[in-house]
Amino acid sequence: MCDALAEDFSDAQELNLPASSSDGRRGKFIAINFGISYGGGQKEPRTLSPPSAAVEYVDQLKENPDLRRLAAWQSEIFASYQPKAYHHVRCKMARLHAWRSSLRPPFPRSVYTTACVNCGPSTECCGHHDLTNYPGCPCCITALGEFDAERGGHCVLHGLRIYVPFPAGASCLLSSAGLMHGNTAIQPGENRYSFTQYCVGGLMRWVSYGCKPAGDIPMDVRAQLDEEEEEGWEAQYARFSKVWEVDDDRKWVREQEAKEGYEG
Repeated sequence: MCDALAEDFSDAQELNLPASSSDGRRGKFIAINFGISYGGGQKEPRTLSPPSAAVEYVDQLKENPDLRRLAAWQSEIFASYQPKAYHHVRCKMARLHAWRSSLRPPFPRSVYTTACVNCGPSTECCGHHDLTNYPGCPCCITALGEFDAERGGHCVLHGLRIYVPFPAGASCLLSSAGLMHGNTAIQPGENRYSFTQYCVGGLMRWVSYGCKPAGDIPMDVRAQLDEEEEEGWEAQYARFSKVWEVDDDRKWVREQEAKEGYEG
C-alpha cells in the first residue's frame, strides 16, 4: 500500500502547478492541501480549492482506496493515543456539519478536516510551526518513499532537541502548532513523500463562537465562550492523555460514543 501511494504522490510532479506549490516556507517540494478550511480573510468556512492543474488529481486521491485506508488509520491512531482530544474534535466537527452539511472532511472515516500531500520528490521540511492549526488536535504524519531512514528523513523536534528515525510507512502524532518540527535531508537520488492530516484552529473557533467570525464577538464574550467551550490552553492541554490515563480515557470515549449512537 505505501509503495503504491508513493508512486501516486510522485505523479504530482507531472502537473503544471504554480511555483507557490513547490516553494513554500516549509521547504522546496510539492505540497497540495485539500479539505475544509477557515482563516486568511475567509468570511466563513469553505472547502479548499486546489490549484486548477491539481483539481482532477485531488479528486482521484480522495477516491484512492489506499489513501482512504491510510486516512482512516491515522484517525484511529489519534483516537487510540489521545482519545479525549479526538472526542472533542469529533463533537465540534459534528456541530460544523450540522451547521452546513456540505462541509465534509476529505475522507469519510477520518475525523480530520484537512489533508496535505507532500509530493517531493525530496520532502525535506525545515523547522517550522503550523500556527493556523489547532494546538489541541495533534496532526498525524506518515512518511512514504524510498530512502535510507538511518541516514536521513529523521523527524526533528527542535524545542525538545531530539531527532527520531522516521522510516517510510511510519506515522507520528504531534501538535504541529505547539512543537517546532521538521525532518533531516535524505541522500541524493532518494525520494521521500509524506501524507498529513490536521485540523485548522479557525474551524474550532468558528463552532465555539456559534458559527460566527471571532471579529464579530467582543473580547469579554470570547473569553467566556472559550471557557464554556473548553478552548483555553489549560483545557486543551488537559485533554492530552498521560500514559497511565490512556486506557481509562479510551473506555470513557467508547462509553460516550455508545450513548450518542455514534458508529465511526
